[in-house]
Amino acid sequence: QAKQAIEQLTRGLEELRKKRKEAVAKGEDINVYDPKTGELNVFNLPDEMNFDVEQFNRTVITRSFNETVLKEISNDISPLFSDFRGKTLIYAVNDAHADMIVDILKEIYTAQGIDDDAIVKITGKSYDGGNKKKIQHAIKKFKNEEFPSIVVTVDLLTTGIDVPKINKLVFLRCVKSRILYEQMLGRATRLCPDIGKDHFEIYDAVGATTALADVSTMKPVV
Repeated sequence: QAKQAIEQLTRGLEELRKKRKEAVAKGEDINVYDPKTGELNVFNLPDEMNFDVEQFNRTVITRSFNETVLKEISNDISPLFSDFRGKTLIYAVNDAHADMIVDILKEIYTAQGIDDDAIVKITGKSYDGGNKKKIQHAIKKFKNEEFPSIVVTVDLLTTGIDVPKINKLVFLRCVKSRILYEQMLGRATRLCPDIGKDHFEIYDAVGATTALADVSTMKPVV
């Protein structure tokens, strides 16, 4: 099953490469939360890529594929000692996918004797169906405490999150909007002298960086 999922994903990535230079004729409006004003600002996306991201992302939501990817990533990312190793933010397709990712990671890391609280899901639907106070409390813990050190999200980029210790991003969902993609990258762009952070790392299992390389204004420095 894992081999079949990876083969399907490879075909999807090839489709992205073919279409990544095709911009839609008419842009799409999305809402982006401004944490300074508390307002939702509308952005038009004239450079949105022309492919069916929903269909592509459905390919990603298979347990076998996620187990294969996460086992590999876990060799390089540890939830321990986040005070100097930094923290990890993982982007999932939807809440059910986020739950799957958390479950798989806990299976992997629990076997290593790592605290269950190290890995959590924080989305707009977390904590009693979206209790804003509880969500903000969870984000504060992510920012200020050792655990959680790995957070799985779908829409955390719209909550005004500011966690400078995030130095690893994992893409397990693809997007076709340059602005949305750069918002996602922006979660890790804050410098953090406390952990000696001067760069961040991207683990891209779905080809998001490749698909949007030609239109993104954010480029790697190395």
